[in-house]
Amino acid sequence: MSALPPWRLISPDGTLHIARSEAGLKSLAEAQGQRHSYFRNILGLQRSDAKGGTNNWQSLDKVKWLQHVITGEYVVVAGTAKHFLDTVSSGRPDMGFNLRTFQQLLANKLKTRRVGEVRETYKDWKLVSEPSMIRSLPDGTSLRNIMGVSPAAATAVPPLAQMSHEAVPVPSAAATQLLPGSQAMNPMAWAQPRCAGACGCCKGPRSTASIGAAFGAAEVADAMTRILFPES
Repeated sequence: MSALPPWRLISPDGTLHIARSEAGLKSLAEAQGQRHSYFRNILGLQRSDAKGGTNNWQSLDKVKWLQHVITGEYVVVAGTAKHFLDTVSSGRPDMGFNLRTFQQLLANKLKTRRVGEVRETYKDWKLVSEPSMIRSLPDGTSLRNIMGVSPAAATAVPPLAQMSHEAVPVPSAAATQLLPGSQAMNPMAWAQPRCAGACGCCKGPRSTASIGAAFGAAEVADAMTRILFPES
């Protein structure tokens, strides 16, 4: 934790507060009804023998982060686990956490039925590191629902229209002559992309799949048999 400003504090309601000087930190404490020394203690700027909570204020460096594995939403866990459940989880249908299980999630110790195995998600939420964009956010930003890229979307296979146009091999002249209806067919259609027209950039027959659809599986199989086993 840096001893130099700017200092970033997270309030109990998940709001980011930035103090750019000692005077700014003191003003923030006064505006929030907190002691200046209290904020200094949270930031690690001074030692304190006082025990107990911190009124659910925390340094940005100390907070935990959750991300929804489907939507990609980030939510800061400000304050204690119980405070989060009372003020956030209880009001969200996609959470509804149990305190004990939630504490295990925050400690990265979610139990499973298998000995020694740790579960990563709880009701589609997982513990993650601080999102990269947080340090660039301005003072007063709510960190309760920061939208990010869905982990599922980030690893998904791209749509067919976005895939590279990998051409299939061009058959020999003999092969095209044996195909039903070959006289009316352009042999170069075999070398068209695999996109099957999904991207709208191609014209005419696209692939071996479209050939099969046009002539029927039995006809294509018979033609290929005659190509591979000419003596039969």
